[in-house]
Amino acid sequence: MSFFAILKFKLFSNSAYKSAILKVDQCFKKRISQAGTSMEQNNLKAERSNELYSLYDEWESGKTLKLIAMAIKYDLLIHPKPAGVEENEYWRWSSFGHILTASGRFELRKLIQQERNLFQEKITFYSVILFGLLGLIIGLLGVVR
Repeated sequence: MSFFAILKFKLFSNSAYKSAILKVDQCFKKRISQAGTSMEQNNLKAERSNELYSLYDEWESGKTLKLIAMAIKYDLLIHPKPAGVEENEYWRWSSFGHILTASGRFELRKLIQQERNLFQEKITFYSVILFGLLGLIIGLLGVVR
């Protein structure tokens, strides 16, 4: 198993992905500068590009899974994935399967935020009623005594 494959399995947070991307880039820049022929340099550049795209896709895949989990939590409708390796406005194909595009993530985040706001409005409404009743009870107890 290569260094980059081992590195990929240990990534969890956004900062870990960012530092991994920087490490991969720095490692390849050093190897490219030490390469003898232009053919070796081109091969290393292609390998670097593949590693960076793979890390980026894995990062995007993690973001997609988090958003889908939140959408499921709020019972939201998610745009269906296209069949096979096809892509559309909301989904693109990667080495990790279908992942959300920027517009797909934006739409899903917007729906999640709307659902959160609706939940907060319900809590605010019921808390106002609860504190109003509590104030009424305390007022009645004060009058009775």
